[in-house]
Amino acid sequence: MGRRLDLSLCTVFLSLLIWQSLLGLTGALLAVPLTLAVKLALELTPRWRGLALLMSARS
Repeated sequence: MGRRLDLSLCTVFLSLLIWQSLLGLTGALLAVPLTLAVKLALELTPRWRGLALLMSARS
């Protein structure tokens, strides 16, 4: 799933842990969509585009 959404496996796993700790079970269920929204917002901001690239599955 991570490759189809252009998220690295590490990003998916870390986002699952972070969102679950912040929002509980709801955060665990919404971890990938929330992280994808954050990544897309970062891609639109030139200053943070490098962080979005680190989150991506592209090599």
